[in-house]
Amino acid sequence: MSQDTFDQFTVLFTKEKVFLGEKTFPLGQLTTDILNLDENVLDEIEERVNSFLPTVQALLQEKTDNAAHMAQEKLNPVWDLIFELPVYRNLKMDINTSYNLFPILSADQNKWNRVVEAGTEENRMFEKFISGLESFTKSLRSFRGQIEGMLELYFEPLARHNQETYAEAFAKYFSSMRSASGLFSQTKNLSRVIQRGYALYQWWIQQNRENLFLQKRQSLDICSIFCTQNFTEG
Repeated sequence: MSQDTFDQFTVLFTKEKVFLGEKTFPLGQLTTDILNLDENVLDEIEERVNSFLPTVQALLQEKTDNAAHMAQEKLNPVWDLIFELPVYRNLKMDINTSYNLFPILSADQNKWNRVVEAGTEENRMFEKFISGLESFTKSLRSFRGQIEGMLELYFEPLARHNQETYAEAFAKYFSSMRSASGLFSQTKNLSRVIQRGYALYQWWIQQNRENLFLQKRQSLDICSIFCTQNFTEG
């Protein structure tokens, strides 16, 4: 079985649970944890990523061991924060490789040549990796904003709060997003969305009980694709 990485990992969804790494979580719990992240954490990640990105450009231009170590020195503080976030702290990753990625690449000349050669699979993966880091906090904030808007526009106005009304509200949200080619544009079976509204209903009840997100309305997001699936899988 391949190990998880920052930009690709395996998650198993069931009707009520999520299996991640070696642990099991109630459906929606990890997304709840992400929604409740302090905005300052995202600010710090963004600052560290912005400090790291110029060293990647220098590495691609200089192609030296020193440039590789400089890039790694700037990447590791990013890992220090990301690997402690919900979802990531439960993944089965090769931490040692993550903290020594660029020196390992630069030590293998053939592999490094493939990384910097445009059009190769290695180059595509490298660009995807850098792009994922660059857009990391933006995608998380976007997801938080979408959820905040969904709650405000579709759930808070409800006169009754039960499984059926939440499922209907979620279906209306899905339909509006699909019409705008939004978050759930890849989902085709509307009946499945209606059924999955029950998972969202459970999540909402948990929010009211723990007084977390609804009392601290922000805009957040993290592994946004995972969060989206956590809402739509059930």
